[in-house]
Amino acid sequence: MPVVDVNFAPYSSTILACATLEKCIVYDLHVDKHGKRAEQKPTKQPKLTNLAFNPYEPTILIGDDHGGSTLIKLNNTLYKIERPKEFENITQNEYERMKMESILNL
Repeated sequence: MPVVDVNFAPYSSTILACATLEKCIVYDLHVDKHGKRAEQKPTKQPKLTNLAFNPYEPTILIGDDHGGSTLIKLNNTLYKIERPKEFENITQNEYERMKMESILNL
């Protein structure tokens, strides 16, 4: 299954979505490095070509080879990210950097 596009979420350093020819798959590397968190097949016939996260709303826009676009709303668990209490005194950017560094160090 070839991947045609990949995008990281603008609100989290560890959430990314990839579009294959048939479906969109969302991963959260902080939760599970190998398993998918969500999967959606937005259209029946056209092949997917690209995707983009909305920077203001919890949605993904997916384009296909027929010129169509599909808007998918993300589940609450993929955009409402609670920080543990021990990280409440640092900025959001520092917390995201620490999450990504912990993944890269493994």
